Amino acid sequence: MAWALLIGASAQGVPYFEVVGGNEETQSFPGTNVIPNGARGFENRRDTISVFLRDTEAEDGTMRTVEYNYVGSDAVFLNQFKDSLSIEDPGSFNWCNKTSAGDCDPGFTPLGDGNLDWFGNYAATEVLRVAVGDLVPYHFLAGCDVGIPRCVINGQPAPNADPNDETAALAHIGVFNISGDMFNFESSEREGTAFGLGLTDGNFDPNDDDHQDFMVRISLTVPEPSLAVLLGPALAGLVLVRRRTNAAV
Repeated sequence: MAWALLIGASAQGVPYFEVVGGNEETQSFPGTNVIPNGARGFENRRDTISVFLRDTEAEDGTMRTVEYNYVGSDAVFLNQFKDSLSIEDPGSFNWCNKTSAGDCDPGFTPLGDGNLDWFGNYAATEVLRVAVGDLVPYHFLAGCDVGIPRCVINGQPAPNADPNDETAALAHIGVFNISGDMFNFESSEREGTAFGLGLTDGNFDPNDDDHQDFMVRISLTVPEPSLAVLLGPALAGLVLVRRRTNAAV
């Protein structure tokens, strides 16, 4: 029975995220570390980062559930986040790091600084159905200069990104693998089931590159076996028992 359930569950496939592109990054920041110093990941100051949804067995186009959690922000500037891949797309949810709606763009939900906890106690949680093979929908809108918002979109270069000059990029993001509820300190891993997305809202100086100006955790809800898969072996067992009982009579 247990073996049959394991087979049924594995048939659902194993969804995961894959980071494509980006230059390797090690978090190093003298202030308060919500993302711990020494954590290894990727950022897009020089190269585009794309975060895709994959699956070990399911075909492209198969729908899976992605969960978004607001971890928090340590920024003074207005920064915002939405689950879309363009400015024009309104998305299904819109988050803001201010405490008052009047301090946010219209339609954005004020969440304040958040709870600064990567592994629970989130200030906001949303889920979205995403197709296997697609980019995970998200972008950050950094408001570090009044009237000059800097949009950092999954799958697109950071504003002013230059492969030859990492200080040229303005707002950009760090992407950290936190599968298993832990940061990696030995290597930058491109595949996993949970990632931390962290915005740097302006490249003011090397000591400000902390990726903590807006932090969002993305993770995967592994699909459960269908009711038919779960009940199939049990029903088959009942039929077998009934046949044996009838034969005995």
